[in-house]
Amino acid sequence: IQVQNLGCYPIQNLTLHMSLPALGHHQSPILSVTRVLAQNLTCALPPPEEGTPLTPVLPRDLPHTDRLDCSNTRCQELRCRLGRLERGRGVSIQILRVLHQSFFSRVKFRSVRIISSVWLGVTGGVLVLEEGAQRREV
Repeated sequence: IQVQNLGCYPIQNLTLHMSLPALGHHQSPILSVTRVLAQNLTCALPPPEEGTPLTPVLPRDLPHTDRLDCSNTRCQELRCRLGRLERGRGVSIQILRVLHQSFFSRVKFRSVRIISSVWLGVTGGVLVLEEGAQRREV
């Protein structure tokens, strides 16, 4: 993920949020973050939250599901504080993940998309982003 300040002024107090599908039915691991590579950033990756009510996709339903996202899997939220971002500067965050074959091996299916959501938040200030740039899916 790359974040760039294309505006006219430095910005600060930015936090990058990324919701990553992590657990399926019966808490079966789908994807695990093995490493976060980010220079001069503070990142936190708490375990997936169990508070949100949702019905994880059952392995037998995988052939009829074209996407796994936070509506049908338990997600883990990566948060990185970007600090001050000077005009014309950017930061890069790389997330290395491992796909757990055991979740998928019991079922035959053609393909499935694993969708993560990414958005920027700001604390104590105003951030104006063009429409469509506030939230992205990867």
